[in-house]
Amino acid sequence: MMDEKDLDKVTAFDTLFTTNHIQMCKVLMSYLEPPARQTLAVYIKLAELNYTLSFLKRHPFAAFPAGTSPAKPDIGKICEEVQPYLSPSEQNRLKSVMNTMQSFQNLQDMMEMMQMMKELFPEGSGEGGADLLSGLAGLSGMGTAAEGDGGLDMVSILQMLQGFQIPD
Repeated sequence: MMDEKDLDKVTAFDTLFTTNHIQMCKVLMSYLEPPARQTLAVYIKLAELNYTLSFLKRHPFAAFPAGTSPAKPDIGKICEEVQPYLSPSEQNRLKSVMNTMQSFQNLQDMMEMMQMMKELFPEGSGEGGADLLSGLAGLSGMGTAAEGDGGLDMVSILQMLQGFQIPD
């Protein structure tokens, strides 16, 4: 369900690129017979396009002020906001992409943590490093394949990542 703030974004855009006359035509559509509705629908879309082109010609930066750029976009937030407009199959694909992105973020966080642990406890990165890694895997709640979850052995993954350098 779309929250009020997201609906406000859509409404603000629609309001900026329309006129009262166009809005009245939209209200009148429900009182017309189907063939007339089709004609009026095309008229409304053409009127909106014409008004938008005219508005942007007169006020090129009104909708998009010069020198202002949005903060770094939060892909997760953007996905949440557009989800109500997606078909069920598109929503499933989006969820799959978001899950993959979250997995990569979790992996990056884990690698950063391993780098930090390596710097804090350099003695743990030698022969005895497996004990430290085992403890971290247990603390993370991720478990190992030995626990019967059929997943990857997190200790092996952490050991493999131990030598990976995080770019600065």
